Amino acid sequence: MTDINSKITDSDSANFTFADVLAHAYDASLEQDFETMISLLKFTEKNDDGKSVTFSMLRMAVQDACIFNYKLSVSPEKKLGEDEYSVVHSWMKIYGQRNGIKIVKGKPLASGKRPDFFAELEGETVPVECKKSFTSKSLAQLLEYMHEMNVKSGYAIACDFKVDLPDNITKIIVPKMWMLDED
Repeated sequence: MTDINSKITDSDSANFTFADVLAHAYDASLEQDFETMISLLKFTEKNDDGKSVTFSMLRMAVQDACIFNYKLSVSPEKKLGEDEYSVVHSWMKIYGQRNGIKIVKGKPLASGKRPDFFAELEGETVPVECKKSFTSKSLAQLLEYMHEMNVKSGYAIACDFKVDLPDNITKIIVPKMWMLDED
């Protein structure tokens, strides 16, 4: 197990940056010390006020790399990096931050279901649904969330849209280059 405290002396701690914490988190993921990795990632997430887009993007990139290392250690035969979470969700976090889409905390709906994200749109909390490919089933899911939340708007995020969206749903296209299984 990585002893993170043994790597940092008292004299170092005054010069210790969040980038250093991220580097140690990644190092812990390589050493398969996932308890330390999680603790360090949570620390940086808690202290990420969103004011520095550069730090937020770096934090998310390191977090994704750490998650990749974790998945690789758990299931090395699985093709990694191509699921909705690691691709579309990560892209949405970066895109939202850069383009003023305020992701807000939400709680499960009364039905127990939960959209991928909640976002603030014109003072109202709306659902965000992320898919690799947005289909009529995806649209029905988003409309169900909107109905249950009693809101008129929502966000649909995907690389590919196989269905037309109503005007009250904002369509955001994830660039194909983010998909590892695409040529």
